[in-house]
Amino acid sequence: MFKLTYIRHGETDYNANGLFQGQSDIPLNDLGKKQADLAGLYMKDIKFDKIYSSDLSRCVQTTDMIIKRNAQSPPEMVTDSRLREKSFGDFEGKPFHEFHDWRRQNRKKHSDDNIPGGETEEQVITRLESFLDHLFSEMSTMTLSRYSDSPDRSANSEASTGSSNSKFSTRSSDSAAEDSLSFLDLGYPEGSEEAPHVLISSHGMFLRIMIRLIHHKYRCTMSEGLSVKHKSPNTGLSGFVFRMVSGRPRTVDVKFLFTDYHLSDLTDDEENV
Repeated sequence: MFKLTYIRHGETDYNANGLFQGQSDIPLNDLGKKQADLAGLYMKDIKFDKIYSSDLSRCVQTTDMIIKRNAQSPPEMVTDSRLREKSFGDFEGKPFHEFHDWRRQNRKKHSDDNIPGGETEEQVITRLESFLDHLFSEMSTMTLSRYSDSPDRSANSEASTGSSNSKFSTRSSDSAAEDSLSFLDLGYPEGSEEAPHVLISSHGMFLRIMIRLIHHKYRCTMSEGLSVKHKSPNTGLSGFVFRMVSGRPRTVDVKFLFTDYHLSDLTDDEENV
């Protein structure tokens, strides 16, 4: 069993101006840097065993600021091009309405349309599955190593994390929730402290594709009240628990999605810059 915390990168000027980014290498703007720093403060006492990032600069910058704030001797960041955003080809750098106009004109209705110069969703899934296979292998090795000298501890850990009656959070920037939660209250089950913990810094559309893949391919449960209808805000956090058997996920529990409690200290003016 291992935990996976996924963070979307901080804001860029393309985000602020409603432009498609895709695989264009756009750095964080000033607000994005502040968001990433606040995410780092929010998770400063969380121990991560592996940290992966898309190799695009907005994710690398976000990850670097989280690592700098972390007080638990974090591992080095591993960048991986397989974690890049879906390519939007000819529409990168252009406003969203131009893409929607093109879809209407070409009577395209699905997210895996053949965008000129871009990727289909199936192409994204191919590289995502390649990355996940690598991750599952690494986590299986790490889990076996961690528990090999203490089988009773491993069994007790699996038993204690079997309950789905944990806290959960769906709070995002368009949520009405006002109370703040600490990271430890977001939804990871009690007793999972010893499980390996992975941080992935990547992109918004890539996250939605990953969630769809998990639902389609594995036995997936989602905590009550969670919804994938909204998109993740910049530096939104999502949490997953993968329960492994013979190196593959037996079940995947989605514990929280798109939370941004760490941004509660930003003023409305700062959020709207």
